[in-house]
Amino acid sequence: MRGADREEGPMGITLNPYLNFRGNAREAMEFYEGVFGGKLNVSTFADFHAASDPSENDLVMHADLESPEGIRFMAADTPIKMEYRPGTNFSMSLSGDDEGELTGEVTTSERRTRLGRPT
Repeated sequence: MRGADREEGPMGITLNPYLNFRGNAREAMEFYEGVFGGKLNVSTFADFHAASDPSENDLVMHADLESPEGIRFMAADTPIKMEYRPGTNFSMSLSGDDEGELTGEVTTSERRTRLGRPT
């Protein structure tokens, strides 16, 4: 198990929701931090010199919230030039320490999806 009060060890595989917003990712993640507690890390497009327009400098490129209980999710603001459709503004992030294990999981998941089976 991982976290402040847990034994450290291999991460294994973790599946986390990744939420996308249009300009209010920081506000949303600060709200969730107030609800769930934990540690919130936020990086902006300016931090990575990745803004295609100066108005995007303060937008969130990546935010990561992990609570002491193990609740974890991530978020970002959708850049202006990218399509943003509320209701479809989420994805799943597969994380872990073992690239081979992760690659195997993705491959298995893709096969099941192609065969019409739930992943």
